[in-house]
Amino acid sequence: MRRLILPLATVTCLLTASAAAGHDLGGAIGDSLANAPAIPETNAGKLEAKARLDRARVENNPTLRFDSSYRAGRIDIGGLFGIVAGNVSPFAMQATAEMPIYAGGRIPSVIKAESKLLQAEGMQTAAV
Repeated sequence: MRRLILPLATVTCLLTASAAAGHDLGGAIGDSLANAPAIPETNAGKLEAKARLDRARVENNPTLRFDSSYRAGRIDIGGLFGIVAGNVSPFAMQATAEMPIYAGGRIPSVIKAESKLLQAEGMQTAAV
């Protein structure tokens, strides 16, 4: 029985060693980076910082808005103020332009902070 255990253990070790030696260094690094939870978290943080940066840049731009309304109906107030009954179709249109004149430095500071954050995360992922 003891004579059978030693050759069996040797064969088992050889088989597992040859299976483990099938990976090269590049493949092992690629597999570990693909399964590392810190990498997707870093990428998610980078995407979030880009979204905040884009939003801050958009808030710095002027906005233009158009509103309109149309109604149709009949007015009959019984001759009050000399107005006779008649059909009406009032139409209203409005254009509004908004431009941030003063935001207390909030928009430029957000742009600066998010740009620095993106640069720092870019350097961090380059170091990994």
